[in-house]
Parts: sequence; structure tokens; C-alpha cells
Amino acid sequence: MAKIRHIAIFTDDPDELSKFYVDTFGMIITQPLMSSPESGSWVFLTDGYIDVALIAPGHRNGVANGINHFGFTVDERERQDILQKLKARGIEPRKPPADRPYVEDRVRDIHGNPIDVSTTGMRADAP
Repeated sequence: MAKIRHIAIFTDDPDELSKFYVDTFGMIITQPLMSSPESGSWVFLTDGYIDVALIAPGHRNGVANGINHFGFTVDERERQDILQKLKARGIEPRKPPADRPYVEDRVRDIHGNPIDVSTTGMRADAP
């Protein structure tokens, strides 16, 4: 069964927000502050069950702070079935940006909410 395993939150200051989640809720940083010219900067956290990506995008294009997308981790055997169900609804999966190797497909639900679909899950060593 597909499981929601990560949530991405846009913020102006990922480092400051990560300290809030660590100090207040005891979350663990799995990747400290990183940055790239294309992607901006980010910190990855976990509670041991759900991963949280705190992202200051390099190219925001008017997108506000807050939850940007969530990601399902699926078993490789169920991925094709899920993709067929999406296509049957007229939803065409697309490839994510090259700097997101842990995501095989990007889709939007029927109301336009962005979703990552991954068989590997979010990894701390990913860019």
C-alpha cells in the first residue's frame, strides 16, 4: 500500500525553521542545510516515520510559504498499477527535475495538489 512518507514545506529560512522543529518536537536533522543555485537551500528532518523537507526555493515564481507537496513511497510492484489508475483519470505523470533522483514521477491529484511518487523514498544523501 502506498504510504505518505514526506512533506515539503516552503520557507524563507530552512535553517531557522529546522531548529524550531528540533527544539520543539524533537525531530532529527537527517541532512543539514544544503544549497544549490538551481534548487535554493533545504534541510531534511525526520520524526522516524515521516520525513520533512524545509525548502527555500531558488526560483519561487510567486509560490507562498507553506506546504508545497507531499510524497508517496510505493512498492515497485504497485507503481505501475498506480500509474495506470492515474492515466485512466487523465493524469499524466511527468519526470521530476534532475536534482530529485529519489522521485520517479510527479503528478497532481484531481484538485491540482502536487504529489511525488517514489519507490526509494526521500534520502538524506539526495541533492
